[in-house]
Amino acid sequence: MNTAAHETVDRLAAYYDDLIAYFAHHDLAPGNYLDDAALDIVYRIGTRGEYRGAEITLTPTAPTIRLNTHTRQLTSPRHARPVPAPIVQALDDALQGRLPQVAHH
Repeated sequence: MNTAAHETVDRLAAYYDDLIAYFAHHDLAPGNYLDDAALDIVYRIGTRGEYRGAEITLTPTAPTIRLNTHTRQLTSPRHARPVPAPIVQALDDALQGRLPQVAHH
């Protein structure tokens, strides 16, 4: 593994550790995590307007770290780590509450 790949894995591991520590400290309450950590949120919405998950961008520069609630993975280019289901569920619940109603035409 080259130096850039090691840095990517190390960065992903650091974000994973921070994610786990945050939710352990806050009893699975997303609280300010989305406000403090999320740089961008892309919602997955079904054709009937139902929430199907989200991809949360956590880093402003490469390698980009994202948390995908649909796949339950914390990802960077070519690397991924599974996120525990209770954390994903807590994030999904909070994200659904923030989702504006989708107009049906």
